[in-house]
Amino acid sequence: MKTKYVNDEDCSPLNSLYCNLKIKISGALNEHDLRDLYSCNLCNDCRLGGLNHTARKIAVSKGLEVDHLVQIRENIKEQGNSYGISRAQNGDDEFKCKTLLFKGCTPTYQTPEILKAAEYLLKSQGVEYGVLGDEVCCGNILFNLGDEDFGREVLNENIARFKAAGVERIITICPGCYHAFNKYYAGKEGFHPDIV
Repeated sequence: MKTKYVNDEDCSPLNSLYCNLKIKISGALNEHDLRDLYSCNLCNDCRLGGLNHTARKIAVSKGLEVDHLVQIRENIKEQGNSYGISRAQNGDDEFKCKTLLFKGCTPTYQTPEILKAAEYLLKSQGVEYGVLGDEVCCGNILFNLGDEDFGREVLNENIARFKAAGVERIITICPGCYHAFNKYYAGKEGFHPDIV
């Protein structure tokens, strides 16, 4: 389904309320409704971010998906990141460490200069850390888009790798990863890392 985002009126609170009611009552949304639902960036300024998030989960559970969600899911399955860029291999897959620098999709593939600066700061302060060689997206974007089933798959895969490595603390410079680790990871499968 092709979606086009035209202007701010697509993101009005009235559209949000309409989409939420429609998906909950009828269980269906048309292409225009989905466009409106995904025009929201979940900032919660209108206090409807939570409702929109719930409506997205319902829509995805009923097979109503926008193109960019399908593409992001495939990108993560095939390349381990939301951008679909060939995986960056610059760490150790079989490492053991207490502190992990989780690089994240955006710092790794879109803003590598920020990642390099963070690594420089950690090294200059003598912080010992490890980096996964084949890092997989934290899944935050999947949860935001309503694909909680695949989000949980990614989460479980990451937690298994973190536990196998003995990770006790995760450092990340990505706000999405920080949010995911605090909201979705902490306490799951007995995993209680310190998130920085």
